[in-house]
Amino acid sequence: MLAAAIGMFGYLATRVPPAPAPVLAPPPQQTQRGLQQAQHTVAALRERKRIGSHTPFRLQVGSDEVNALLNTHSIPPDRLPPGVERVRDLRVSFEEGRIRGAGYVTILGREVHASISGRLAADGSRGVLFQPEEMRVGRLPMPPPLREKARRWLQGEIGARIAELGVSVSTVETFTGTVVIQGE
Repeated sequence: MLAAAIGMFGYLATRVPPAPAPVLAPPPQQTQRGLQQAQHTVAALRERKRIGSHTPFRLQVGSDEVNALLNTHSIPPDRLPPGVERVRDLRVSFEEGRIRGAGYVTILGREVHASISGRLAADGSRGVLFQPEEMRVGRLPMPPPLREKARRWLQGEIGARIAELGVSVSTVETFTGTVVIQGE
């Protein structure tokens, strides 16, 4: 089944219409500020984990901060989904109640534009759940088997990052340009 899904994605990758124009990157000063803020936030959460703190927290992160982190730390090959060779130019935006993401993915030697949109919510077991609404390869909807595979991979990445920070999430809210995560 996995081989069929990868084969289907490879076939689509060769038949996909041209990708939409990439999102323009923010100015370097804005990226640097966002990166510094994100690094400070991550360091503070890791320190909480190190000292065993279980006090409530409220984390507000802007899309500029997330994008700065995404574009300065590439995804290691061992964390990429099976069949994916490379991911580049990831961009995330937060809107009222939803998250959108886009970037370029290399599969079977062919680079394609991929995009997702969905909702983030507390999953009831102290983590964060990604609920996809739309997933596309180029301008085409992602086929159901690949959509499920991508959803599972994204959910695993979100879960791993939450576990890495050692936090327990109780609420997640997305607003224009910002996500607010609360918990202990």
